[in-house]
Amino acid sequence: MRDGELIARWAEKPPSGRRAFLIERKLILAAYSLRKLSDDHKLSTATLKASIKVKLSKPLSQGFSNILHWLDRYFDLDNPVTLTLTWRRILNMMIHSAAFAEVQDDAGRCVGFLVTSDQELQRGLVHVELSDFLRLIEIAANDYPTEIRQMWHPAEGRWVTWAGKGGELA
Repeated sequence: MRDGELIARWAEKPPSGRRAFLIERKLILAAYSLRKLSDDHKLSTATLKASIKVKLSKPLSQGFSNILHWLDRYFDLDNPVTLTLTWRRILNMMIHSAAFAEVQDDAGRCVGFLVTSDQELQRGLVHVELSDFLRLIEIAANDYPTEIRQMWHPAEGRWVTWAGKGGELA
């Protein structure tokens, strides 16, 4: 939870390369930590399966160079479409990011971030609101699963593990 508070404080500071670096580093580390906790069943299964609305800027052309400059040359930032993704998919994009940049409001505050991964590059650049990501950190900080269940899923031919606070296998 302290990480979320720290990110929120940095987001209010005047724009600078240092601020952008610190926020990106903290967000990527948070993404990795959240995914690792989930993989080890230390977060409820529902936490990263939860969906969030994001904006997607589709590619304008092929050949993105992995250079953070000129994202507007490669993605249609003026005409994003709204879609719903799971937190796990967003965390994976962050961890494997091919592009990552902060989104600023008119006052220069960081209010979100743009991200895509090598796997998602052809689909586009995702805009996540910073407040939504900070809310995820807060939810995870207060998430203490009390049960872990595992069952064989014959249709998928694999074991499925659920973690949570009672209830059905999700």
